[in-house]
Amino acid sequence: MKESLPVPVAGEGVASGRAAAAWRPLILLGGVLFCVFLATGMVSALIPLRVADVTHDYGELAALTTVYAAVGILAGYGWGWLADRLGRRVPFVLGGLAGLTLAYVGYLLSTSFLSLLLTRVVEGAALAAYNVGSVALLGDFVAGQKGRGRLLGAYRTFGSLAFGLTMLTSGTIADRLGPLVPFLCAAACTGLGSLLSVGLREAAPATRPVVPAGGAPGGSEQRATVGMPLLVGLLIGVFGWHLVLTAVYSVWPNYLASVGYSRTAITRLWALASLSEVPLMVAMGYLVDRIGRRPMLALSLGVIGVVVGAYLAVPELPWIAVVQVIRAVAYSAFLTASLALTVEAGSYARRGRITGLVATVGSVGDVTGAASGGTLVRAAGFGTLLQSGSAAALACAVAVLLARFWRRP
Repeated sequence: MKESLPVPVAGEGVASGRAAAAWRPLILLGGVLFCVFLATGMVSALIPLRVADVTHDYGELAALTTVYAAVGILAGYGWGWLADRLGRRVPFVLGGLAGLTLAYVGYLLSTSFLSLLLTRVVEGAALAAYNVGSVALLGDFVAGQKGRGRLLGAYRTFGSLAFGLTMLTSGTIADRLGPLVPFLCAAACTGLGSLLSVGLREAAPATRPVVPAGGAPGGSEQRATVGMPLLVGLLIGVFGWHLVLTAVYSVWPNYLASVGYSRTAITRLWALASLSEVPLMVAMGYLVDRIGRRPMLALSLGVIGVVVGAYLAVPELPWIAVVQVIRAVAYSAFLTASLALTVEAGSYARRGRITGLVATVGSVGDVTGAASGGTLVRAAGFGTLLQSGSAAALACAVAVLLARFWRRP
């Protein structure tokens, strides 16, 4: 059964039980997001360290990260196409969560490069399925709603809160109870998310069209003229963001470890950035609605370029803590702007493919970043990687702004 969100009407009192029931799937989707980010926050900073413990080779670390991202390229658009073909989103959320649970158990059992390779393949395919299904379903629910930027920012706040909470504790858990315990906790979180997602239902198509940000209602030709430069700018921004963040953050824990930080300190610094996003998500969503999607997307890339450069310039406390708060501003702006653009880029019938296309382009950025991250560190050191990442982010920020002048040949 498909459900649609009611549009609030001025003068209505307390929401009726019927209206509350219509909002239930969106609340459940937020609960699932919370569980997923509890899991990813628990292990994100520890995966590179786990791989290094098993392989003892930065080159193999880069290879595994590249394979993980390559699977995302193949799976992203494929899952989106299949979601549109079937007219379903929920099965991809369910399957993705089950796959993530298996992957986190795989990290517990892996003792060789090959076993880690299989684990990363499962993780990449599962995360792509979850992301495509959940973002497309979210888009189905918020399509046609006003203030989408703020709504998406509020939704994403719960992910940042969950990620920050487990990032804050995962390093301590690893140091005190053992480096594999966080992976067991992550598997439990995604298992809980799987149980919650059983209650999800498909959303009905929006009753009115979604007009791209900055556009106006009109014929299909007008909407295509307005929407295509936004889509091109979105794809450039997503590619650049994933390129820089994967290249840098795939070895960021190793960089901090090389300058003397413990696992507890590393995860707490990461948690600081995530928890700082909690009050910022709605604020960035408001700015996305007021200023526009493309300017905020470009701003996020420019700020992250400065952040990456600052890691090299001021790696010591307390300055790196300030840098992490600034990173939260960039991350909040990017997520709200890119989510809003993705929702607005296509109709219900094409939303799965658009979501998959955005995910695939992000995975291309991940592959490029993964292939260069550990490799650059091994060849020229952390300094070269951070300088290159900063320059790439700033260049992509300019490209996003210039995309407004793009015209179909």
